[in-house]
Amino acid sequence: VALMAPWNDPIYLTRVWCIFELFTSHRNNCNLTISMPPREKLSMIQTLSTAEGISFLFEVFASTAVENAQASEESDKTRILSMVRDTIGFEELNNEVNILLREWVKKSILQAVGELKSQYEEHTEDDPEMVVNRLAEIGHLCNQVGHALDVNGEHEEALRVLQTSLEMTRTAFGDDHLNCASSYGNIGLVLMNMGQYENALAYFRNTLNIQQLSKETCETTDMAKTVMSIGAACFQLDKYNDAMECYQWSLNLFIDELGEKHSEVASNYDNLGSVFKILNKIEDAVESYQKAINIREELLGTMHPDTALSYNNYASLLSEQGRQEDALEYFEKTLEVEKKVLGNDHYNTAITYHNIGLAYDRNEEFDKALEFYQKALEIKVKVLKGEDHPSIGTSYLGIGTVMKSLGRHEDSFKCYEKAIIIHKNTVKEENSSAAILYNNMACLLVDMTRYRESLEYFERAHSIWIDSLGPDHDQCKNVLQSIRMVKAYIEESPVS
Repeated sequence: VALMAPWNDPIYLTRVWCIFELFTSHRNNCNLTISMPPREKLSMIQTLSTAEGISFLFEVFASTAVENAQASEESDKTRILSMVRDTIGFEELNNEVNILLREWVKKSILQAVGELKSQYEEHTEDDPEMVVNRLAEIGHLCNQVGHALDVNGEHEEALRVLQTSLEMTRTAFGDDHLNCASSYGNIGLVLMNMGQYENALAYFRNTLNIQQLSKETCETTDMAKTVMSIGAACFQLDKYNDAMECYQWSLNLFIDELGEKHSEVASNYDNLGSVFKILNKIEDAVESYQKAINIREELLGTMHPDTALSYNNYASLLSEQGRQEDALEYFEKTLEVEKKVLGNDHYNTAITYHNIGLAYDRNEEFDKALEFYQKALEIKVKVLKGEDHPSIGTSYLGIGTVMKSLGRHEDSFKCYEKAIIIHKNTVKEENSSAAILYNNMACLLVDMTRYRESLEYFERAHSIWIDSLGPDHDQCKNVLQSIRMVKAYIEESPVS
């Protein structure tokens, strides 16, 4: 039995023998029970109801460092650490233990939610005020738990818990209560992570409507977060001017309320940087990303997931500008943080692997690019529990691009085709991601001398980019030039 006490600093995880036991038991499929005393469990559940509680809980059980653990006998510690160093290494052991502990945390907090729901169902005949208070308590806890599960990559589980939160809160307070706004907002965030952007936008707008009806009691920062979320949904739907307007509005609200040096301000600078990058306003994008990095490093340090996100955004811009060496430096900094804090098998880590692959792809180091693309795909499929997600399509696009560069056209075609099917089944909207897929497929078909099919895909990409970017954008000009080129080929070879 692995005893987790006290829950917020388990002694078990400070002992080198115990960590090694946890690892070897898990790797060899031995029966090891992770347990927590009732008093500690109660304290943990009470902490879960706070805004920082669940994040703190995941951090506690995701910071294993066997190399820093202690032992009663120094010789035991030396022997175990030597064995680990000479075999799998500290990083792999720590990551595997952290994955095991995060899974146990998830099960523990879902069990806590289930126990509270059972208590409510057993006492529905109690005093009405007491029932409402219990409903509100469960709704609040479910909201916190659902948000934490979403952050941890458990999107479907998060959606179920948040829908329970909304149901309980609406029963307790009615449809227009601010607690309902919080549940609507968190459901919207989950839907965003699941690629359901139109549905997410509807939930965010419900949130904002409730907040505007309750201006006197609604925190300005809560409204600013909702406006920022609306901007994120608009961005994914290629509504870039709407997104920029929302991000600027949100930024102004946060600065007025919190000052310039705040993590939410940094998030808005990151978001504005992404819009500027799409609209080819590179100097504005660089300025925004660097502001975000400066704020996050000052507030959070260099080894925080939010700082890593800012590194990743800036690195992506550098990569697009052809500065692959500089980009890889920032991507490696991102990966170092994510592997340590989030674990190797985390969605954010997979995104960084993909971006590193893209940098190598652009640098024509195709073997390395393929290695990182495939590593990203493997993690995504594992975390997302299958291929039914837009991000999986992005991975197939990357792999297909490398295959094309290597002259493996049939393999490339299969990857592009799979990416297009995934996009149609998950996103359903004809957005810029679809345009990129169509454009890449069209370029491949040109190389395969399948000009008429190529023309169809180029025209579909052009139609999307004209609507979202306007005719003066480089993307539109480039694809229009490709359309003219293909039409000339068709005229020369009418049977193609």
